Amino acid sequence: MIDHGKMEEMLKPTKPEIQIHNEKHILNYMQLKIFLENSSQHQATHSKYQKNTQRTHQP
Repeated sequence: MIDHGKMEEMLKPTKPEIQIHNEKHILNYMQLKIFLENSSQHQATHSKYQKNTQRTHQP
């Protein structure tokens, strides 16, 4: 698990340009988090299908 409190503490701004830089990182992190959550749900829906197809495709 990622400690969000610790992450926010690390991203506290010291200069305006660092603030902007860190906001980009937070946005990327949030997008990545959403993407990973979506892809894990996506894989869960396909795992059943894959189990069925693996059985039929084995020679």
